[in-house]
Amino acid sequence: MPPELRAGLLEEFPWLTADDFAQEPSPAGGGGGDGGAGGGEAPRAPMRLDPKTDEERAAEVRARLLAVREEWELDWTDMWFYVRLLGGGWTDEFKKTAADAACMLAREGAKSWCRKYCFPKQKSLYFSVYGIDTCNIVTREWARRGEFYFNMWYDEDKPAIFVYSDAMIESYVPSMEWCEWATRQDVDNDEWGLIEQVQVAAPTNT
Repeated sequence: MPPELRAGLLEEFPWLTADDFAQEPSPAGGGGGDGGAGGGEAPRAPMRLDPKTDEERAAEVRARLLAVREEWELDWTDMWFYVRLLGGGWTDEFKKTAADAACMLAREGAKSWCRKYCFPKQKSLYFSVYGIDTCNIVTREWARRGEFYFNMWYDEDKPAIFVYSDAMIESYVPSMEWCEWATRQDVDNDEWGLIEQVQVAAPTNT
């Protein structure tokens, strides 16, 4: 796989690693060309993206994805939790849109905390289900909560024995964006289920 394609996939799908692109070696005696000892080349696993995608089309898709991200994404540079809009070539080809989901992600340095305190490392919501506005607002609030509780632990002198008290959990103050959006939702809508999930999103002592 060309390095530039692999880099693009790693950018579009943060959960992938370099190991996901490793190719298995051909079996011994596989031979090459016609009539080789192994009957030709070993079959390759199908790829989700054509490595020969037209460069102009790829650039156009990338530009549209960046435009959506510029419109919706916040600056999460100095934060342990962030929201990324997912999309790119595969999404454009098979879903006919440059971006199709908002995803809350924990950075590498916060993942062990997530495991220890049972806080989600990743939460994705799809625009086709909830719409782009709801997906962004909900995942942002998940990220803000993760950031708040993680920093509470990170700033402690003895994080290895740190325990969250009820007062600590209740001290989180939701963002104005979240409060304004949540108060506009009807209890009979699907969004209300998301509100209930986010309102109780907090670390759990183990």
